Amino acid sequence: MVFAKRVFTWAAIFGFVMVAPLLVAESLVARLLHHTLTQPQWYYAFAEVALGFQVLYLMIGRDPVRYRPLMPVCAVCKFAFGATMWTLVGLGRTQPLLGLAATPDMLWAGAFLVAYRLTPAA
Repeated sequence: MVFAKRVFTWAAIFGFVMVAPLLVAESLVARLLHHTLTQPQWYYAFAEVALGFQVLYLMIGRDPVRYRPLMPVCAVCKFAFGATMWTLVGLGRTQPLLGLAATPDMLWAGAFLVAYRLTPAA
C-alpha cells in the first residue's frame, strides 16, 4: 500500500508540473511544433482533462485500498496516450518531441499496474 501511495502521489505531482504550464503556453507549444494551433479548444480540453486526472491520482494516493478499482483505468489512460503519440510519430503524423513527452506516461502506466497488484482489495 505504501508503494501505491507514493506512485500515485508522485504521478500527480509530475502531472501537475508537466500539464499546468500548458494552460499559459499555447504559443510556445505552437512554435515548438512549427505550426499554429488551428483548433485551440482541443488543446485546452486536453490540458484541463489531464489536470482533472491529476486530482484523481492524488485521491488514489491518499486512499489506495478504497480507490483500487480505479487503478487499472488510470493505467489504461496513461498507456493509451503514450501508445497513441508513438503511433502517430511512427506514421509521420506528429513530431518525435510529442512521443518523447508521452513516454513517461507509459512508465507511469506500468507503475500503476504494479501498485494495483500490491494493493490489497478492500
